Amino acid sequence: MLLVDSLYINVGGGKILLDYLVKEIEARQMDVFYLFDLRCKNDFKQVPNDRKVYLKASFFNRYQFYKRNKNNFTKILCFGNIPPPCEINNSIVYTYFHNVLMFNKRNEYSIALKLKVFLRNKLFRFLKKFSNIWIVQSSLVKEKVVSYLNISADDCFVYPFFDLSEKNITAKKKENTYLYVSSGASHKNLNRLLDAWLLVYQKGYNPELHLTIPQYEIELINKINFLVEKGINIVNHGFIEKSKLSILYTESEYLLYPSLFESFGLPLLEAVGHGCKVIAADLEYTYEVIEPSYTFNPLVIQSISDAVIFSLNNKLNVTTPKIKNEIDALIKMLN
Repeated sequence: MLLVDSLYINVGGGKILLDYLVKEIEARQMDVFYLFDLRCKNDFKQVPNDRKVYLKASFFNRYQFYKRNKNNFTKILCFGNIPPPCEINNSIVYTYFHNVLMFNKRNEYSIALKLKVFLRNKLFRFLKKFSNIWIVQSSLVKEKVVSYLNISADDCFVYPFFDLSEKNITAKKKENTYLYVSSGASHKNLNRLLDAWLLVYQKGYNPELHLTIPQYEIELINKINFLVEKGINIVNHGFIEKSKLSILYTESEYLLYPSLFESFGLPLLEAVGHGCKVIAADLEYTYEVIEPSYTFNPLVIQSISDAVIFSLNNKLNVTTPKIKNEIDALIKMLN
């Protein structure tokens, strides 16, 4: 029996991928048991109760689960970046890693947060010995994982997967509409984007920008409200469910993507699937997954602004994907 351990996944791109993975596994009627985050207790109703358990996400709860059940599985997929909390002798352990931020030192962190990150990374390096195989979403991430963990490249496989099966690319786009699907995390670069949008406005343009910033990001929400009060065309939808997000993609002419770090950048592919043209950061992660319609320097506000104004005055090429969905190869490895 395969264990899919997703205890630390409950929101964002990781949750979207988890939903798709579970759907595909269940369609194949595999012998699988799932460990889910308690915050997902209303999800995965297609999985019978005797093949799943929901726990509050914590190291202790996860350790207790493995101690009780470690002899019940022949294969284990740790989907939330972290290998098992103890040695599993009779199973092959796969760890699907998609947290490239772990490799980046952030000078703006407080001392307390730096200490927390340091301890987390020490624990991660200790637990790495409990994983046999590592799976990542791009060759760029593979290079970082192999180097950071000092593991053999032969033990790390690139299997990106994504669901573009229900996208509508024929719907009519709203002209001069821009979308950025992201949380309010600092690496998402929203402060520079908002400053760039102000600059676009000051140069005589007022295109429509749609955001998905959670309401608890108070500083960003206040900044958005300040710009809206000036007459700048920004709509923040907050956290948005998948079906409504699909509508946003369908209606938007462009995806604007200024993120500074990404393990995969799932919105880049979702945007392509919905027929959006992508204007993205001129960074490695972008070119791993798509051939963008236009790029900019995400560290320079003027560059972001210039890219938007260029797109308003010129016809951009269609964005094309550069990777394929490897869901079948991934499940074949796990089966």
